[in-house]
Amino acid sequence: MRLYLFKIIVFFVPSMAFGWSYDQAYSMLVSNNAEYQNAIVASQSAKLSLSVAKSLLYPRLDLRAAADRFIQEDASSGYRAFIGPRISAPIYRGGYLLANKRAEEARLSQAELKVSVELLDKTQKLREAFANALYAKNYLSVARNILNRSEKNLRLVELKYQSGREYKWVYLTTKTDFEEDRLTVLQAKLDQQKALVSLQELVGELPVSDIQELDEDGFYTAEIPMDAFEHVDLTQHVEYRVETSTVAESQYKYDMNKSDRFPNISFRMDFVLIDTDDEPIIPFWSTGISMSMPLFAFNRYKNEQRMAALTQSQSELTRLQTLRKLQAEYQKAVNRFQIVQKKLEIAELRLEALQDRSRVTTEQYKNGLEDFVVWNRSQNALKSAETQILEQKKDWMIAYATLVRAAGKGL
Repeated sequence: MRLYLFKIIVFFVPSMAFGWSYDQAYSMLVSNNAEYQNAIVASQSAKLSLSVAKSLLYPRLDLRAAADRFIQEDASSGYRAFIGPRISAPIYRGGYLLANKRAEEARLSQAELKVSVELLDKTQKLREAFANALYAKNYLSVARNILNRSEKNLRLVELKYQSGREYKWVYLTTKTDFEEDRLTVLQAKLDQQKALVSLQELVGELPVSDIQELDEDGFYTAEIPMDAFEHVDLTQHVEYRVETSTVAESQYKYDMNKSDRFPNISFRMDFVLIDTDDEPIIPFWSTGISMSMPLFAFNRYKNEQRMAALTQSQSELTRLQTLRKLQAEYQKAVNRFQIVQKKLEIAELRLEALQDRSRVTTEQYKNGLEDFVVWNRSQNALKSAETQILEQKKDWMIAYATLVRAAGKGL
């Protein structure tokens, strides 16, 4: 199934290509957005943490040295010092080191997926902000055309009123409409500045200062392949995969807590040069294995293991709830997109009908064949339809951005 965004007949907005497109805005978002960059830094930090966890699995080489002055039994001053390398390596820690490495791998996967989630969120917000900016840009053009038409209508009514063919309240009503339309133009200019500020919050300093420089070409997709949204596997959604990584991390942390109750066996080997008052330089070599194991700690390790098991259960429940939330959001997004799509088609038909109605009633009113109330109603209806189609176009893009986000499709 394919849904189409029908070509919108907005004759009052000139089709022009300007200098700054959505693709350029997206490139700036990726480069400049602080929250997205923070997510990247967090993933880089997780990668370093994994390297640290891996290093704990291998032997370690240290240089040790010390020097002491002390009082001997005969009250004389003594001296001793040593320097030399030590090699140490873990032999057995109850699976702690391997579980720690795997937990860090899960954290890295989680951090990298969060980068994708952040980009997904920011892409949705950028689409919405760009749609709002284009709406503000086109709305000013519409508002100006409405004002021009309102000015012509006011002159027509004023001539009729001055010639005694129209009531005073009709003239005042038309003048009020004209002033309201002029206020709408002013408000549209202010809304343009707000729209640019919203874009700047996402992408940083804008390369354009005038909203008229925004390029609409290619932003409103002419054809949406809904086949891509019909059979979406939400278990592949990045948000769900983040929670899956969290579940894996909690499992490995449970294994780490469990390992604390097992023996800790390590190997060491030392070679030192010893310097004392009696002997200048003595080489000394030693090697050995050490072991430690908790025997009694007031249930500390057992309770830590139980806490880790509860955390694991919580992460499982969170993952399940995340999937349910994604399913609900996706279904809502699909339904909303289809409704907005239909509303846009209806708005196009309504605009075409009201344009024709306005043309007919205006001629009839000029020739005295129609009263002011009917003519004024047709003018207000046309004004509403002209602004509504812009709103529907904006809503269409926002609904599309929401659908893409809900499906986890990224761009």
